[in-house]
Amino acid sequence: LVPEWLKDIKFGGDLRLRYEGIYNRTDEPDRQRGRFRLRINFAKKLCDELDVILRLASGDSRSATSTNQTFDDSFSEKDIWIDRAYALYRPNWLKGLELAGGKLPNPFVHTDIIWDADVNPEGVYEKYVFNITDSFKPFITFSQFFIEEIDDDANDTSLFAYQAGYNWDIAN
Repeated sequence: LVPEWLKDIKFGGDLRLRYEGIYNRTDEPDRQRGRFRLRINFAKKLCDELDVILRLASGDSRSATSTNQTFDDSFSEKDIWIDRAYALYRPNWLKGLELAGGKLPNPFVHTDIIWDADVNPEGVYEKYVFNITDSFKPFITFSQFFIEEIDDDANDTSLFAYQAGYNWDIAN
């Protein structure tokens, strides 16, 4: 018998296994290594406007851009980390508005040049998509992210980032 609050939780995830050869580095020896990535997602819709999401992942706590884990250290156990834990609010009274807070997926449009797709910032963001037409949708995103929190308030580091753009479907 499942408790009521556990009903309708969506589960998902993925597993990646790979071999990686690193060759022709000038000052370092060639490397051959096995790697894996494991991610497990849990999502719960609390109401039609509010979702809560949790994702656990393998990886290394020193890397913000990868959940890959190397097979090493004589068959030692591998770590699982909180990769994402956030709430997502999309109010019915203002279609196109999205508010989120926690350790969340990158809300910005990104390419390999601007943002790494695997970075999961910590903080809050506000996003609004203007529904001008079905094919032209301008958007604006504001974020307030925590980078480093130190006991001395003068040394705390935050990131305030903003992005505006549009999605334009000019042809099928």
